[in-house]
Amino acid sequence: MRETKEALEWIVKILRKNKIPFEVTGGFASRIYGSKRILADIDIEVPDKSIPEIQKLTERYIIYGPREYKDDNFDLLLMTLNYKGQKIDICGKDSERIYDKSKNKWINEKTNISKARMKKVKDLIVPVVPLKDLISYKKELGRNVDKEDVKVLAVKLTKFPYKIAGVFFFVFGILFLLNSKLNFTGAFIGSNNIPSSFNLILGIAFILVSFILFAFTGKLEDSLTAVEEMELKRGTPVIIDTNYLIEVCKNQDEYKNLMSFVKDRYNLGKPVIVPKSVFNEFKFLSGDEGEKTRIKTLKETLSKCATTLEDIRGEVWENSDVKRRSMRKAEELLHQTPKYFAYQFLSEINKGEHPTIEKFIGKSRGKMSNAFTEGKYEENIHNAVREYSRISAKSGANAKMNFMNNYNVSPADVDVLSGAIYLKEVPDILGGKPLNDIEVITKDSHLIDSLKMFNSANPSEGQIRVKERV
Repeated sequence: MRETKEALEWIVKILRKNKIPFEVTGGFASRIYGSKRILADIDIEVPDKSIPEIQKLTERYIIYGPREYKDDNFDLLLMTLNYKGQKIDICGKDSERIYDKSKNKWINEKTNISKARMKKVKDLIVPVVPLKDLISYKKELGRNVDKEDVKVLAVKLTKFPYKIAGVFFFVFGILFLLNSKLNFTGAFIGSNNIPSSFNLILGIAFILVSFILFAFTGKLEDSLTAVEEMELKRGTPVIIDTNYLIEVCKNQDEYKNLMSFVKDRYNLGKPVIVPKSVFNEFKFLSGDEGEKTRIKTLKETLSKCATTLEDIRGEVWENSDVKRRSMRKAEELLHQTPKYFAYQFLSEINKGEHPTIEKFIGKSRGKMSNAFTEGKYEENIHNAVREYSRISAKSGANAKMNFMNNYNVSPADVDVLSGAIYLKEVPDILGGKPLNDIEVITKDSHLIDSLKMFNSANPSEGQIRVKERV
């Protein structure tokens, strides 16, 4: 038994995770647009240069190629996979030729993946060859199956006759205006009870509608197409922090919103980045069974739908000078936050020392950021000391250490912040996004304050947006 849905999800995840552009075409695309014939395989077109990479990622499922395939209809670079009984044809778009039966010659098949339309397919949203291009392609091939598809698809391509409707509204509008003066309908039916004002209002309304239809026909068609097919968009990269994930699982409504957000972005091919250190820190510590279940389910969803910069860049990320610079910058900013200064003050207390806030501020003044007042630093220290004293009086050493660690800078804090800075330095890996198209979702004041410092120091380069919820 073929598992078409699982096969589609599997190959789409591989292509998106590795940033390989693609579009669905052929018989599967025909079914997406309404053809009812039996599905043979899933046809996917990719750049020729991407096929060796896909070969490495899917090696155990390959049943043909990759190599040139030629028959009476096609001449192309082809690799066929078999995933749980469902065949998937991976075709190179750049060198593909088809035999045009209407012209009796081979022609180059020109495919522009950037023009693909986003369509919902088995709970996924995937790029599909535009309907008009698919019909042209099938007319050129001219096989019996293609002729059957064209009959069905041509009906889908037929557009609503806005201009004819405009003429209809205009003619009837004029008739209603004339009727408001001459009352020829009243004479025709033998009644004068139709108010002229009613005819006048209808006439004006119909004529206005006709002008709208004439003037905006193209825009109406475009907007309806956009709503129906959802134009391909790369989407803003979003980085999620541990603190936010833990807080979200304490609230059922926020948890549902995040689950929908992550799944929707995955289906649309928009990146949700969760660093490995965030994933490792995201675990159940205390709370009710409902919270424990939500954490478990969310971790499973993130494992499937989220990505990391390690996944996106591989060895390039691990050995990158930009990565190292980004991490140094992130650590520098995080160690200037008021929350981290509070941690340093608590550390001195924990060692048995008895510092005063005034003296501590005095000796630390040169390390503080100009983005915050001394009052902000003092306020954070006061709040931390008050809570630390309360915990010390009621709880043991473990509770005190856990409280202090909450004020310290964690590996996840560094990875989230350095990831955002890295994306600013190499935006091409996510479609050339400028700096102000990066979002960090966090409730941690370490990150919120660090990004405030970063943005104030780089005002001309745009801003990394900070949000406390999706």
